[in-house]
Amino acid sequence: MSNAAAGPGAVAPSGDDESSWGPLRKLAIASLRLATLGTLLVVLSLVPMHPLSLLEHFRLQLLFGSAALAALAALGRLVVWFDLAALSTVLALVLVTPGLSGARNVGPADGVRVRLLLANVLTSNRDVRRLEQLIEELSPDLIALVEPNRTWFARLAPALVGYPGRIEIHDEANFGIALYARGSVRGGGERLGSAQVTIVATVELAAPSAAAPLSVVVTHPLPPMDERAAQIQARHLAAVAQRIRELPSPVILAGDFNTTPWARQFAALTRDTGLVDTRRGFGAHPTYPAFPEAALLRIPIDHVLVSPSIGVATRRVERDIGSDHLPVFVELVVPRRAPR
Repeated sequence: MSNAAAGPGAVAPSGDDESSWGPLRKLAIASLRLATLGTLLVVLSLVPMHPLSLLEHFRLQLLFGSAALAALAALGRLVVWFDLAALSTVLALVLVTPGLSGARNVGPADGVRVRLLLANVLTSNRDVRRLEQLIEELSPDLIALVEPNRTWFARLAPALVGYPGRIEIHDEANFGIALYARGSVRGGGERLGSAQVTIVATVELAAPSAAAPLSVVVTHPLPPMDERAAQIQARHLAAVAQRIRELPSPVILAGDFNTTPWARQFAALTRDTGLVDTRRGFGAHPTYPAFPEAALLRIPIDHVLVSPSIGVATRRVERDIGSDHLPVFVELVVPRRAPR
């Protein structure tokens, strides 16, 4: 069997080794088109044009896919295709690293621990008990909910007796939003850049907490499913950033942003607000879709961003609550309230 028959860039094994390489070589050759496609997808993810821009949300998947194809090409001794897949892997790694790099914020040495639970509950989800159990176990100081409606508010009421501070804005079209606090909440819903309501509030946690007053924003922009929706999402996040610049620090921004840490809109949001991603130092923490059968496609779109003066002691993705999103729990270290 000649090198020419083995395919582009192949180095054929000699003698009896050829038969042992046969099945693996066939598998490797079958992956050549995938290697080419993987490289193309990584490059196309750099194009700021819908729908190509949607690829930037799947950069982790593109990274692991490229690495797997590079390994397969190496096993098959397909030199040219290995080079192509390796180049794609390096490019994908360069694109992913900024969204995962950096150490977690430590926060003030005399800071106060504040626990926050963020959950997209899914309006059509009727399994309220799972969220109730999570609230009971975690005992968060702040709860930010996305996609609740009147049914959710009514059924959750017994579990939220200990949260006198609250803002509840229902919506039957998956854009309800709510904020609960073990203390007082001043503020309300605002339409920032789109028809979707954003909660903007000042929270003062009740004793025994000694936390300083917090500016808390909870938001849920449209998913960028088409060009128009992508433009609305960009305006929404830009308006949220502008509003945050007007708020007193420290600030907590939480919600289902329908965008990932590698997206241009997310980069603009952190740049324009100066807020820090609580994910930093903890990993990717993908949250959507929650379904186990789609785990390989899961991406991080549920976010908690904070002022640089706030530390992050703990961050984790919590268990399934029957929604298409997994909840996020963070334990923050916030500045202490000034003596009165």
